Amino acid sequence: MAEAVYRAVTREEEPEAMRLWTQVFNVPEGFFQTLLDVEEDRSLAQTRVAVCDGKIVSGLQFFYRDVRGLDGATSRMGGIANVATFEDARKCGHSGRLLQDAIEQMERDGCAWSMLFTGVNQHYARYGWKTVKTRSRKGNLRAGTRSGSGKYTVGALGHLLSEHLPELKVIHDEFDRSRPLSMVRSLRAWETAVYYRMGPESNSVVYTAKLDGATVAYAVVKREAEISLNEIGCRTGHERALLDIMDGIRADEAAKGGTVAHLWIPFDAVGDSCVEALVEGVETLEHGYVMARPIGTSMSMEDVEALFEAPEAIYWQLDNF
Repeated sequence: MAEAVYRAVTREEEPEAMRLWTQVFNVPEGFFQTLLDVEEDRSLAQTRVAVCDGKIVSGLQFFYRDVRGLDGATSRMGGIANVATFEDARKCGHSGRLLQDAIEQMERDGCAWSMLFTGVNQHYARYGWKTVKTRSRKGNLRAGTRSGSGKYTVGALGHLLSEHLPELKVIHDEFDRSRPLSMVRSLRAWETAVYYRMGPESNSVVYTAKLDGATVAYAVVKREAEISLNEIGCRTGHERALLDIMDGIRADEAAKGGTVAHLWIPFDAVGDSCVEALVEGVETLEHGYVMARPIGTSMSMEDVEALFEAPEAIYWQLDNF
């Protein structure tokens, strides 16, 4: 094999890069395309490729996101994703070289830190990423008495979801306005990547709670072998509306024979009340698939780790890349 050239992808090569990701990860093209569509001013330099004999053999992407810190202020995070190499080109150092290029580009573009999701932590540790603690909870769906107030009208949006994205965005922005680790979502993000991950084809259900006709809270549940509570949000003063939603989820899942729920929500007072309302026999799970590192000098590794350790911190599942 000829010596590789490492560089940014060209516009003409983007379909070839897409084929690399869909073949290696066996994931529909829409998953990758919606991530690309979030950033209106995305640069080709954010997709790095290794080219041998005129063919892309390895590639990765990085996405820029504004993420809230401990004080609620935002910093630019560079999310590494879709690191892929064709099988016959592996163990040649391609991904390592691309990661080094990505670090340099992220620093030039003003990123304060970076994160990624992986199952091969030792590979990324060589380039400065460190495994950070993330937690979730799991339990058996609770039966019996109502937890909420019963004063809110709870329902599922179904095919009307796309029409309600602006009002969900308002609730999300208010609920997370000072929440560490949460991402600032544009309406464009809601309409592309977020919608893809919670829309009808995602096997998810979006529940809302209304009061006097106004939507004041929502929750996103994904149905698989066990249900996953992937996101919650409410307007200030309507925290109990989430408990009414939990009652609605329990009733629906009981009718479908569901028994176990996995909850990816904050370890704060609101999150704890939702856990108590939805499940019993709660188990806290610690995960090691998220890695992070500072970029440049504005943040230290200790600063980055502190983001993940705050009880109210959350990087919502719908923002995964």
